[in-house]
Amino acid sequence: MRSNIPKSAAAPVATQQPGRRQILAGLAGGGAALAAGPALAGYWEKHERRIGLRNLWTDEELELTYWREGTYDTDAMATIDVLLRDRRTGQIGSIFYQVLDHLVRLAEATGASADFDVISGFRSDSTNAWLANKSEGVATNSLHTYGMAIDIRHRDISAERLFETAAGLNLGGAGLYRRSNFLHMDVGPARHWTG
Repeated sequence: MRSNIPKSAAAPVATQQPGRRQILAGLAGGGAALAAGPALAGYWEKHERRIGLRNLWTDEELELTYWREGTYDTDAMATIDVLLRDRRTGQIGSIFYQVLDHLVRLAEATGASADFDVISGFRSDSTNAWLANKSEGVATNSLHTYGMAIDIRHRDISAERLFETAAGLNLGGAGLYRRSNFLHMDVGPARHWTG
């Protein structure tokens, strides 16, 4: 595991309510549909899932295996939670594991590495309310506040291509924001949009 997250950032400032991840698992179930095809045939045969993430606001980055032989690594998930914390409040939320799985599937389908630049991961309720007041493109009950959404870019693949691939795979919600040049992905019901 490689990470440049400062040790001081690893202590939770605040956390989400206990059990939220389990409660929301039912909601995410509808967005888990995955199109079968040769591009993802090898995904199910892998023994581990690795991801690289760089927080564009803090310049923290990590590269780690978060899943191995059918088990999600709790230490890796906790490290990811810290990297994807709310940059405005410092609040750390629990990132839903399927967000990471969607990113790895997306990378497999595009033939790229699973290395992503992150614009937004978890958002506190106060940050989300502030953003929703500033922009019509921010949902008042955003899945970001549940740790079930992420906004990303890839260094080697355009946001447009990421969007087209994600929409074709029905990987939950996929939104292309051309002006800001990023892809929103979430684990809600399969749907796609441009903004």
